[in-house]
Amino acid sequence: MTRSPLFKLFSLVALAIVAMPLAALAQDAEAPTVTERFDDWVLSCTTAEDGQEACEIRQVLLTSAENRLVAAMALTNAGGSYSLLGIVPLGARLQETPTLAIDDSSNVVSGNYVQCLGSGCRVMFSITDSTVDAMGSGENVRITLTRPNGQPIRIGFSLKGFTAARNALDARS
Repeated sequence: MTRSPLFKLFSLVALAIVAMPLAALAQDAEAPTVTERFDDWVLSCTTAEDGQEACEIRQVLLTSAENRLVAAMALTNAGGSYSLLGIVPLGARLQETPTLAIDDSSNVVSGNYVQCLGSGCRVMFSITDSTVDAMGSGENVRITLTRPNGQPIRIGFSLKGFTAARNALDARS
């Protein structure tokens, strides 16, 4: 199927918005950016005009064939308090609570849908330091959503490099 130039442009803009630091969306687009890779995780920082730096670590999952967004996860540390934001595909039943689990643990963290856009839905997870510590010792983390037919959608993220990325994030927070 041939895509129109407008569709391709929209796709690139949507990818650029998702790929840029979530903190940068609220700041000046000209702000300098610091990026450092830690295996499967990326530390990204932006500096506002007032000199305040905002950092996050993130992992973005793209399709291999078309390089399109599948899902993303970003962790921030503001003053010692962690926040975890997921971007998940459209098509989930919004009345059902999305969950986050590390490895095959039965201990899950519940999330809340914040907003759905053309590129996917944003899900905020309230996490504790112990959850972040568990991510550091795990191999993968999984977000589970529910399809309209009741079947689960499971999205897995690698935790390879997470501890080093978290340490870099904490050092800048």
